[in-house]
Amino acid sequence: MKYFSALTAAVLMTAGSFLMLPLSAQTAATETPAPAPAAAPTTQAPVRKQAAPTSCDWCREIALYVPNRIMDALDTFSVNLKFGLVFGVSCNITQAFGFGAEYGPAALLCKDFNRQYGCAVQDGGFIQIPFLKNEDVRRTSGAGNVQDFWQFGSNFPTPEEGIFVSNIRDYWAISCSASCIAGVDVAVHPLQIAEFICGIFFLDNRLPSPPFIHDNITLNPMFF
Repeated sequence: MKYFSALTAAVLMTAGSFLMLPLSAQTAATETPAPAPAAAPTTQAPVRKQAAPTSCDWCREIALYVPNRIMDALDTFSVNLKFGLVFGVSCNITQAFGFGAEYGPAALLCKDFNRQYGCAVQDGGFIQIPFLKNEDVRRTSGAGNVQDFWQFGSNFPTPEEGIFVSNIRDYWAISCSASCIAGVDVAVHPLQIAEFICGIFFLDNRLPSPPFIHDNITLNPMFF
């Protein structure tokens, strides 16, 4: 009788475990995972729209018409005077096509491209034939807003070079120079000539672009 009671208890415990197993599995299956935290809303930077020209802009342009045209006229050319142990002669139609050579240190009195006025010291030299240039020239500003640069290498000059992109030198300039102890560099800048002519007719590239112009440089009418 004693053994029979123990056997009966073991059978009941085994059966109970089998009955509880599906219930536990079902409970685990019906448990839903905790919802993931909501992502922070993304914000898009507002698009800055260029305001249309107002009557105040037109009044300012009219009041400054003569000074602006004078500055535009001065931008069309550059003259640099040189004094030192510098010798050479050169002529260029853009930086890509030219011939000549120059070498030696010199002090410069500059009225240069992009409204660079002042004095500087330049050293080094270059030699150029059409579509090929070997150059090692360093310029250090002494006074004014003349920009420093160091240009060197043997290559075919292209407008994408940093010294032209940053407007320290003009890739499109038509220039000539001559030096022997003292010398002069003279250049005219075709793009600035075009800007001066357009400015006479109230065309200005600082105002909003018409929808039909997609160039990097735009010339837009002020009054219509």
